[in-house]
Amino acid sequence: MLLNKFNVGLFAFNASSGATLTKSKNRWKAETKQIINLAKMADDCKLDFLLPVARWSDWGGETSPHKNTFETLSLASALSQITKKIFLFSTIHANYIHPIIAAKALTSISRFSKNRIGMNFVCGWNKEEYEMFNINFNLSSSDRYKYGEEWLKIFNKLNDPDIDKFSFNGNYFKIKNGQNFPKVLNKKFVKISAAFSKDGRKFAKKHFDILLTMFNSLDTLKRVNEELKNNSKRKIKIYNPVHIIVKKTKAEAEEFYEEYSNKNQDIKAVDNFVKNLQWSNKKILASYLNQIKQRVSGSLGSYTIIGDKKSVLEQINTIYKSKTDGLAITFFDYSKDFKFFKKNLLNKIRKF
Repeated sequence: MLLNKFNVGLFAFNASSGATLTKSKNRWKAETKQIINLAKMADDCKLDFLLPVARWSDWGGETSPHKNTFETLSLASALSQITKKIFLFSTIHANYIHPIIAAKALTSISRFSKNRIGMNFVCGWNKEEYEMFNINFNLSSSDRYKYGEEWLKIFNKLNDPDIDKFSFNGNYFKIKNGQNFPKVLNKKFVKISAAFSKDGRKFAKKHFDILLTMFNSLDTLKRVNEELKNNSKRKIKIYNPVHIIVKKTKAEAEEFYEEYSNKNQDIKAVDNFVKNLQWSNKKILASYLNQIKQRVSGSLGSYTIIGDKKSVLEQINTIYKSKTDGLAITFFDYSKDFKFFKKNLLNKIRKF
């Protein structure tokens, strides 16, 4: 249960196309059997965690990436019964899932998984999903996190073993006689917050155990991580999402990346992804990603490691030495690529 000093897990495996926006015919399908086999394989090789993405609508274009996406609470419940030791996360959208529902569901999973469940908390930014749920307001970044703070206060009270019932009167929530039983097994959940903006990182450092955040360069990663940790009032771990393409040779890996992310880029889906970021006031990130659309197509903006076994291992080691506490890894084809990664790299990473 996240006991290793450098945690390694899989991210976004529960959505069709995974972390790619590509027209490649071999893109990840996220079929039920694929996910079951992947979860068992990850558990058997003692991977640390499985972190699914929460998505309620697709990205359009020619391929509709993320059209088939498994909901993360029910997914964690199912995976908890076919795995033994791997830690599971559910990704919760604050604007779409009420804290009472989230607390009850996660507590239930906690009991049946022997406490192998945590929460990845996101405040939401997808315009089409807001419309789907009939949420007709565009919260600014600041207001979005004020909403998130109220949500978390309620969630934490619901899981406090010393609280029976409580009422809450806030700007966004009104609750009378709120309760949640049974309580979580270990008194609290491991909580992740995914954030890249200044406001998002500040919010994560204040309330969460783990900050999941992207980075742009290996050269600056250590400095950024040190600043984030030194400026935090509480001890926080940092996980980085990383997309890995590892082949027998670097040339083969680069050719593969160019083929699926550039030549077969789903251009319209990429544009839709960036426009949604702009709508949600994530203008800095959207502007950056708009300049590097191949990276959006190739990994949804995550740092991408491309190379042979030796060079990929060296880059992962650089990330480890940069005071990153964990990697949330995505692959083009989780089944095929994770098998190669497991066989050739995982045991070496464990020796860092």
